[in-house]
Amino acid sequence: MATVNVSAPNTEQLVFGRLLTSTARRRDLTAGLVRAHLRDTPESALVRHEWSTVKGNLTLTPTPAVGSIAFTSNPAAGTALTLGARVITFVAGGPGAFQVQIGADLPATLASLAAFLNASADPTLDALVFTINGNALGIATQATGPLANGMALATTVSGATLSGPSLGGGGIVVTLAMAEADAGRFLGSYAYDVRHEPPDGSDAVLYGGTITFTQGVTRL
Repeated sequence: MATVNVSAPNTEQLVFGRLLTSTARRRDLTAGLVRAHLRDTPESALVRHEWSTVKGNLTLTPTPAVGSIAFTSNPAAGTALTLGARVITFVAGGPGAFQVQIGADLPATLASLAAFLNASADPTLDALVFTINGNALGIATQATGPLANGMALATTVSGATLSGPSLGGGGIVVTLAMAEADAGRFLGSYAYDVRHEPPDGSDAVLYGGTITFTQGVTRL
């Protein structure tokens, strides 16, 4: 069980989240209930505070898989990007299928690249959203959740840098929120755990840790 330590003033609203990827792949967190308990110690039976998807103070937010390709110079003719099984080639002349014409400079080429990719009806490319951030091509899946991870990235463009060998980061963010009035009841360190309670009864602790409430500054 991965642990997360949180520290916050007890005079402010407490909000913190954690991205789950491999755990969310193994378990359908939208089935059943996700609940979190705050206790004096991990062994204590007394629950000081509860979060849950039923109460609405614990939320689940699916996230897309993302990646990027950063360029240092205008691509040379014949170099290419690989997105999953699809290869996009840069050419000097008029572009054919899955080709992008090299512009006068890198920004012009990237603008043409993003326009082509976002307009494509090809199933591989249509499943993605492309943006330009400076000299980098940003890539995100239309789908969210852990199953969106894994599309391979590659390039033969000189000097270009991949964010990684594949798109990643798709999962579910579990966010716990505690109102200021509730946080004001606590001072010191407490244990918490977040658990999934599916309909089939196969309950499991997802993660947990320590929340330390410190005395906040008195508001005038």
